[in-house]
Amino acid sequence: MNYQVICNALLEPGNCISSVWLELCCCWRSPPAGKPVMFTGEMVFPWMFEDFAALRPYKAAADVLAAKQDWPQLYRPEVLASNQVPLAAASYVEDMYVDFSLVQETLGGVSSARQWVTNEYKHSGIRDDGMRIIDRLLGMVRDVVLLE
Repeated sequence: MNYQVICNALLEPGNCISSVWLELCCCWRSPPAGKPVMFTGEMVFPWMFEDFAALRPYKAAADVLAAKQDWPQLYRPEVLASNQVPLAAASYVEDMYVDFSLVQETLGGVSSARQWVTNEYKHSGIRDDGMRIIDRLLGMVRDVVLLE
């Protein structure tokens, strides 16, 4: 679903499978001069459902999602702007998979968002020190942890 949300904002509804994203981000070849390299670290491509035994049970569901053509608009900035649910996010300044400026832009448009900006972790923060990160984020939404 992560990729459907991203692609829903960038492409025509129903036109998002990882192969299309692969073409868009040029990650399998050198990007044109002046364009950034886009990584695919979390992408799941159609061929993976055959090559990786752990993914095989999910192939049918993935095929249904990839073939779906009637996706509604999934990314709705106006809804995020009116959010009243407490939200805390850990933003990793040096995350190689997530552009920090896009994180700033997105969270800047979400009312009630609180952000912990850190370079203590990379993209694998939850795996590396999940309890500390979750405790801090919960403290932020509960007004127990002061924002720095």
